[in-house]
Amino acid sequence: MSTEGAQGSTAAAAHPERWTDPSFLRSVQYADPSNFEARQSIYAYQQPRLRIHDWALDLGDLAGDETVLDVGCGNGSYLAALQRRGHRGLVVGMDFSAGMLRSVRASDRDGPQPVVQGDAAALPFASGSVDVALAMHMLYHVPDRARALLELRRVVSREGVLLVVLNGSQHSAELRALVRRWFAETGARAVPPRQSLDADAGESLLSRYFSVARHDAPAAQLVMSEPRPVVEYVRSMSFIRPGPEAGDEEALLAFVAEAVSSSIAAEGAFRITTASSCLVCR
Repeated sequence: MSTEGAQGSTAAAAHPERWTDPSFLRSVQYADPSNFEARQSIYAYQQPRLRIHDWALDLGDLAGDETVLDVGCGNGSYLAALQRRGHRGLVVGMDFSAGMLRSVRASDRDGPQPVVQGDAAALPFASGSVDVALAMHMLYHVPDRARALLELRRVVSREGVLLVVLNGSQHSAELRALVRRWFAETGARAVPPRQSLDADAGESLLSRYFSVARHDAPAAQLVMSEPRPVVEYVRSMSFIRPGPEAGDEEALLAFVAEAVSSSIAAEGAFRITTASSCLVCR
C-alpha cells in the first residue's frame, strides 16, 4: 500500500508530487481504507483471475517459520494471506497511516495481528532481523526511495528475501487514457494519471541494492460489465488538484460513466489491461 520516506530531495520537499506527499497521503488518500478498497474491489472483474497475494508469496519459497515484515501493509491483505496459509513465524505489519492500520483485517485466529506505525526510510527494526520483507504496491509512495531501499537491505537477513510487487507500464492503460482525454478536453488542472514507478524502473532501481529476479504475472484484463466500479476507482484516485483551475470531479465521473457505458453497449464490456510484476530480491 503506502509508506513514506521521512526526507525526500530538496526539490521533492518544495514541490511534492501528490502521491509522495505525506500530508495528502495520511490525511486524504489513506485517512481510512475506503479509497484503497475501491481499487481492490475492481479486481473481482479480472479475467483470468490472479490471486496475486498467493502468487507473490509462492515466489518467495517461504518455509512457513520465517519472520515476515510487511512494509506498507495497508489494510492487511498480505497479512491475512499469510495467516490463511498457516504461516507459523512472526508476521508484523507496518504502515505510516494510522487510519490504514486501524483497518487491518487479518484473521485473529492466532491472536491479534502485530502492527506498527512507521517510516520505510527509518525502519524500527534491528539489522538482519527479518527473513522476508514485503513491499507490495507501495514504493511509488516513497519520496526517498534510495533511503528506503537501504533500510530494507539493512533489515533483511543475509539469507533473506525482499518481495516487491509493482505494476507494469501498460497497467490500466485504457482507463488512464480515458481520464487524460477528459482533462485534455476540459483544460482542467490534473494530477497526471501516470505511474511514477513501474516494474521496469523498479527493477533497475532495486538492482542497485539486491540481486533481482523478475516474474511477470500472466496477462489479464478487467472485463467491466457495468460502469459503477470504474467510476468508484476513478473517484478513489483523487485526480482533481485543488486550486482555481481545478476541474469538476463530478463532471469527470459522469464522463467516465458515459464512456464506459458506451463501450459496454457497443462491445459487450469495457476492458482494462492489468499488468503486475513481482521482483524477488536477495
